[in-house]
Amino acid sequence: MLLCSDERNLFNHFMKAICSFDPDIIMGWDIQSGSLGFLAERASFLGISLLNKISRTPSEPKIAARDSGIPEKEISDNLLPESVIANAVILEDSIIEDEWGRTHASGVHVGGRVVLNIW
Repeated sequence: MLLCSDERNLFNHFMKAICSFDPDIIMGWDIQSGSLGFLAERASFLGISLLNKISRTPSEPKIAARDSGIPEKEISDNLLPESVIANAVILEDSIIEDEWGRTHASGVHVGGRVVLNIW
């Protein structure tokens, strides 16, 4: 069991778990509105780019780490304090961009991973 002080902390632990297991396939029941899609929408509301952070696609911090010669692990261990992250307001576009994507199981994309709808 994992106890977290707030939702942001819970999402940080979830993202670390996904990245540490590094699955090729992510499966869920009703991906768009019931599992991963719901989590992504909630994270977006909190200013967290969940789908980008659990993807295998390099993001800006990872590219900077390679260019600077600093190992990625050191950068992830020295992230901003939780209080700074909590005060930041980052808005991202809607997770599921269109109604067709929402109704035809094509709206949730995680770079480098296969997302399967189990239903």
